[in-house]
Amino acid sequence: MRPKTRSAAKAKSVHAESEGHEDASVSRRRAAKGRGTGTDEDGDDSDGDNLLMVSFENHLKKVNSQFLKLKKEYAALKEKNEELTRDLNTAREMAVENEAQPKRGKKAGPSVTSLQKEVEGLKQRIEKLQKAEKKDKKLIKQLRQKEVKKEAEYLQDDADDTLEVDDSAHKLRKLLRAFKDLMMATSLEDGEDCDVCYDRLQVDGTVCFPCEHLLCEDCFQKLPGPNKDEWDELLKIANKFAVMDHQSRGVLDTSEEEEEENFLDDDESVTASTEPNPEGSASHLLSTSPEPEGTVPLFSEDVPTTPKKKRLIASSDVSSDVERKEDHEKPVAGPSNGAEGSPSYALSPAAEKRRKMEELAEARAQKRQRR
Repeated sequence: MRPKTRSAAKAKSVHAESEGHEDASVSRRRAAKGRGTGTDEDGDDSDGDNLLMVSFENHLKKVNSQFLKLKKEYAALKEKNEELTRDLNTAREMAVENEAQPKRGKKAGPSVTSLQKEVEGLKQRIEKLQKAEKKDKKLIKQLRQKEVKKEAEYLQDDADDTLEVDDSAHKLRKLLRAFKDLMMATSLEDGEDCDVCYDRLQVDGTVCFPCEHLLCEDCFQKLPGPNKDEWDELLKIANKFAVMDHQSRGVLDTSEEEEEENFLDDDESVTASTEPNPEGSASHLLSTSPEPEGTVPLFSEDVPTTPKKKRLIASSDVSSDVERKEDHEKPVAGPSNGAEGSPSYALSPAAEKRRKMEELAEARAQKRQRR
C-alpha cells in the first residue's frame, strides 16, 4: 500500500476547493436565472440566501473531512518515526558489537556481552563481601567491649585488695589543699559596695587585686595611677609654666628659677633669695596685666605691667577649681606692692602653700564623689 503524503493531501484539498468554487458559480447562475424569470422579488432573494447557505455547509463539510484526513496522516507519520528510531538504535548496538569483535585470523577476545556479564558478577561479589565486612566489624566491637569490661573488673579487684594507708594520706592531703584554696580565695559578700563609686558590686563585674581590695570594672579602668605620680606631674607643669613666664619677661636669673622649682620645701629658701632684691620680688609675682579689648598674646613684651592681677598655678586637672578661686579675687588698682593685699602664691610660706594644695585636693575628691 502506498503511504499517504502531505503533497497528495494538498492536491486533494485544492481539487475540493475548485469543486466548491464550481458549485458556488452554479448556484449563482441559478439564482440569476430565477431572478430574471420570476415575478416576485422577495421570493428570489430567499432562494438566493438558501443557495448560499447550502454552499457554505458543503464547504464546511469538506474542510472537516480534510482535517480528519490530516490528523490520521499525522498519527501514521508519528508511528513510522518511532519505528525508525527503534531501528536506528538496534543498528547502533549491532555496530558496537561488530567493532568489539576481533578481525579474522587473530585470537578471538571476549565479547561485549561476556564482559558485561563478568562485571555484573563482580558487582554481586562486592556486595556480598561488604555485608560480610559489616558483620565482622560488629562482632569485633562486641568482643572488644567484653575484654574491656573484664580488664576493668580485674583492676578494680586488685585496687580493693591493695588499698593501703599511703593512699588515704594522699587523699587527705588533696582535700586539705582544696580547703586551703577555698579559704584563701577572695569572695564577694552580700550588699558590698565599691570603694570608689559606692555602687553595689556584682559578681560578674567586680575586679579583685592581689591585696584583696575589690573594685567594679568601670572604676578599675578609670584609675589614672598613684597619687604620688599625680602630684609629680602637677609640679612639673607648674614649674614649666613659671619658667616660660619668667623667660618671656626676662627678669629672673637662673638661680632664682632653680630656687622656685622647689617652692614646696619646708625651708624658706624662696623668701630668703628674694629679700635683698625688691625688684626681683616684685617680678617674681605671677601676675599679668588686665587684657585690653581684642586678642593679645599671653606672654608678650608689649603688655603694660602696672595693673596686675593675682593668679594661681594649677594643672589642667584642677582648672575648674582655679577658675572658681579667680572669680572671688578682685584686680588691684595701681602698681602692686608687697605690703598691699595678700602675698602671691610663690612668695607665701611653705605652710600656706601646703594648705592651699590640700584644699585643692579636697575639692577634687568631692568632685569625684559627685560623679
